[in-house]
Amino acid sequence: MAGVQALRHDVVVRCFTPCVLASLAFAGCGGSVAQRDAPPAEVDAGRTAITGELRTPDARTPLVQGSGLWHCDTPGRLELRLSPDGFASLSIDGRLLASVSARRSLINRACTSQRPEPLPSFRAARGAGGESSLRCKVPQRVLVDLRDGDLTVREPGRRRFLLGAAVSPDHLEVAGYWSTSCSLRRAAG
Repeated sequence: MAGVQALRHDVVVRCFTPCVLASLAFAGCGGSVAQRDAPPAEVDAGRTAITGELRTPDARTPLVQGSGLWHCDTPGRLELRLSPDGFASLSIDGRLLASVSARRSLINRACTSQRPEPLPSFRAARGAGGESSLRCKVPQRVLVDLRDGDLTVREPGRRRFLLGAAVSPDHLEVAGYWSTSCSLRRAAG
């Protein structure tokens, strides 16, 4: 009887041990919790860095890849921030609506994709080069264009230019432009 119990124990150990070891190996693949939860490296005073990952459309992030033309609802105001290194973000009350940089463009999934169409050229009434922030009054619904590496906001009906950011590598410098009622805040420095 003792031999049978020893045989069963040996079979259980041989079958169970590889499963436990495999589970431990998979659990350790992500690194320690302290490493994953570490805050991003500090950035120069006065600037904020936006870090993160782009997830698949089924993840719980509000952003999706957004190169194209989009209809977005607003509360009647938008904020456009430009960094000196070519990053522009468009937000509503601190919530990101769209962002664009040399490598990618993102849009909030609450916006509706539109069929690509040529838009009329524009001449902005005002502009500011370099790092800045614009707070602008806009219609309740806007057309956000994230094609060609820039960010442009227009009125949906007449396609009138409201505000935009020139951040693609094709431009000599990062700049914000506007033709609507906006207040400009320059970066301290």
